[in-house]
Amino acid sequence: MIKLGKNKDLKKESLIGSLFKFIKKPDYFISESTDSFWGKLWDMFRLWSLCVVIAIPISYLIVISLGKFGYDQSQHAVVTLFRESPFFVLLFMVLIWAPTTEELTFRLGLRFSPYRLSLSAAFLFFVLLSILHTFNYKTIVILFDKIASYGPFASIGFFIIMILAISSILGRYLSKTKIERSLNIFYVKYFNYIFYTSTFIFALVHIFNFINIQIVWKLIPLLALPQLVIGFVLAYIRMKYSIAWSVFFHFLYNSLAAVPALLLMLIPEELISALSRGDTSVLNKLSGREEVVIYFLFVSPFIILTLVIVSLYSLIREMVKSTDKILF
Repeated sequence: MIKLGKNKDLKKESLIGSLFKFIKKPDYFISESTDSFWGKLWDMFRLWSLCVVIAIPISYLIVISLGKFGYDQSQHAVVTLFRESPFFVLLFMVLIWAPTTEELTFRLGLRFSPYRLSLSAAFLFFVLLSILHTFNYKTIVILFDKIASYGPFASIGFFIIMILAISSILGRYLSKTKIERSLNIFYVKYFNYIFYTSTFIFALVHIFNFINIQIVWKLIPLLALPQLVIGFVLAYIRMKYSIAWSVFFHFLYNSLAAVPALLLMLIPEELISALSRGDTSVLNKLSGREEVVIYFLFVSPFIILTLVIVSLYSLIREMVKSTDKILF
């Protein structure tokens, strides 16, 4: 590997260069971005485009591999959620609740403070309980089913109260001078282990979205790969930008698949069946709302493709002109 010498005409480190440098050698003291709001927003879209380009072929390979193992791909927690939940519950759960809670669980505590670490630990505790629930651990199943019987929003309220209580108690304990000082030193010295561990746990936790995962246990590394990639990017964003930007990026990434699926819920199944058979006569019977939804579903792939191409061009052009140009 040969690094080219610096040149006065070369610009600052590129976004891709900064990202891969951080993944290769995580730095707790990475300098936070001083770009404007719009500059940071553009970085989010560029990183999102990079993740989309990486995730699509991996996802295609996963679908093919699951098919070869004879795995019923409808046996997925997200598919079950879409099948059984009302539209507005799904909208909240997929686009607000999931990005926020996952970032608070796996990324908030990457920058140390007693209460940030405590909040992440409290969320992680309930993540572990939910994993035990997937294994039908009797006590946990009874507890979760009882809480769920009060409805989704009441369940969320209960978990929020419990998480705040646990994190408050733990936070007060960790705020003791000697403990806080020791943890600060630990973070600085072993941040690379903290970074990689939180990212790998984030990826592995998503494996349990696959019901009866034991059928395809040999595929676990492949199944975890998309979340591993997005986990590295999210951790970089959390450290370089802020936790708010990592939540936004997570929302943006989830939207790619969730928004079309949510919009399809607004169209009657018989209309979707007719269109899938090539029967375009039903288009004359569409309501105003259905016309808007179908028009959006039609044009959105072209908008996304355009954004991805422009973003990737910007990333490559910036990398070519930057100080981190590397020849392999």
